[in-house]
Amino acid sequence: MARFEQASLLSGRGSRALDLEALLAQAKAQVRRGPRLKGLTILSNGLGRDSATIIALLVQGKLRMDGRREPVDPSEIDFAIFSDTGHEWAYSLIARARLGALLDAVGVAHLTLEKPTARQYRPWLKRKGAEVERLMAAGYRGRDFTNAIKSWQRDNPQPWLDQDWEAIAAAQGRDVWEVKAERGGYHRRPPILEERDTMRWGTSFMGHACTIGHKIDPIDAFLNDWTLATHGVGLKGQRDSWQALVKQGLAEKHRIIIGMAADEQTRIERGRKSMEAAGYKRALYPLSEMGISKDDEGKVLRDVRLNGERYNLDDIKKSGCMMCHYADLGFYWVLRQTEPKTFAQIAQYQRRANEKAPKWSIKGVVRVTTKRDAIPRLAALGLRAPGTPKKASRQEIEKLLHKWLDKDQALERLAKLDPQAVSPVFIEELVDDWRKKNPKATVQDVISKGYDHCGAANRCPFYRS
Repeated sequence: MARFEQASLLSGRGSRALDLEALLAQAKAQVRRGPRLKGLTILSNGLGRDSATIIALLVQGKLRMDGRREPVDPSEIDFAIFSDTGHEWAYSLIARARLGALLDAVGVAHLTLEKPTARQYRPWLKRKGAEVERLMAAGYRGRDFTNAIKSWQRDNPQPWLDQDWEAIAAAQGRDVWEVKAERGGYHRRPPILEERDTMRWGTSFMGHACTIGHKIDPIDAFLNDWTLATHGVGLKGQRDSWQALVKQGLAEKHRIIIGMAADEQTRIERGRKSMEAAGYKRALYPLSEMGISKDDEGKVLRDVRLNGERYNLDDIKKSGCMMCHYADLGFYWVLRQTEPKTFAQIAQYQRRANEKAPKWSIKGVVRVTTKRDAIPRLAALGLRAPGTPKKASRQEIEKLLHKWLDKDQALERLAKLDPQAVSPVFIEELVDDWRKKNPKATVQDVISKGYDHCGAANRCPFYRS
């Protein structure tokens, strides 16, 4: 298991001062002797079926990756890390304990990058919310709003990050990284729902800002701590950084093991390119390398054998935060049934976000967004282009409207004639509509499936309804 040991090149405990020439000389000497400075190997543990399959293969000596024929030894994994968004499903948190027990059995260190406590983040977030309201009232929108709130945050840093971590760790006889992980020290952002509600941010249906801010960035902050503690340099930067050492061929990239199945090649290629572009880490996708698809995962999870014991992990479900915009509407119905308070918070969040982005919906659904859809509605409402014959057919009426109006004009006219047509569909309406179409579905039926965008094939129950 990797430990943070202060580098001898540091001038003092906790200091970033260093002799860069000495560090480079040490690195070059190591290169001449053989291997470069070794990076960390981290298993990104999402607590879902993909991660569970990787862990099941690892503990049984069956995991292969990075083009190697021999199986991965558990000692090669420095840490398995789960980064909490602050709103995870209860069944995912139960899976955390089960997967942690397997990792313990083979000596792999695992930790959760927790969010700060409500006592730590709420006063700060309340002040930030007041600034948001002030800026909104003053007419700030778009880039002006973003720049103004960034300026406020520079002057009002997150208080939970400013702690004497070494003193706390020493008093408890624990590692610094362990204490920081437990106390929210790797998260710059509060829990995802509270943050987005305060900021009135709409999640992009095709974007990945949630993953970056609440998953990737905290793990990078952890990596930054490791590079500082072991080699006296930060993670990123053109100089004095692990990134610079990698570029000069003096250090290895950190390896991040990610759970994506063989039938998710589009996501895999996107993720691989994104990580390579960072310059200090690279992604490994062992399930893809081994040809394991979503449907294959069940075979692995149903029969896990370790130290003479047999485990069935096939009841582990698709993971994700409760407000994931990729989730099927059925998951939001489950949320309303099982976590009504959280569902109400999400519904409130959408309405607040709509004050900044009137057409936004948490599921990316707006009744009419295109000229193609607006024109037939305008025709049905009686709108005619100048010069339209009195006895024109519906097809001719729509054709003339297409020529007369551009997209913005068509949507503007529709908004005046039928305001509801261009309004967002609120999550309560979407869930009600889903329930009408699926009147016999149970909570178990829904959560035993995955999200459509990745095709997870979860089959076993957790909730009973």
